[in-house]
Amino acid sequence: MVPSNKIGPKAQKYFFVLFIFLKRIMKTMILQVKEALEKDDFASLDTLLEELFSSGNYSQKQLDEYDKFLQEATLYSELKEDDYKNEALKLINEYL
Repeated sequence: MVPSNKIGPKAQKYFFVLFIFLKRIMKTMILQVKEALEKDDFASLDTLLEELFSSGNYSQKQLDEYDKFLQEATLYSELKEDDYKNEALKLINEYL
């Protein structure tokens, strides 16, 4: 990111609003993953995980932040074992 002393106040405000907007989008995605896990909706879960991992809309830093519960959700999607689901939900709840 650009150091704040190198950009004007309007640009700082723009970046702040953009940052908040992107955080809200990510939180919405996390809540959708949680809902899909709770409902055992594997089609939605697969779609959401694919969007998160392959869309290019999320930085590696963002994905790393959510890595633990995304891994558990992915394992649940693939293996359909409740231990992975429960761990993913636990981690999501701790994050939120």
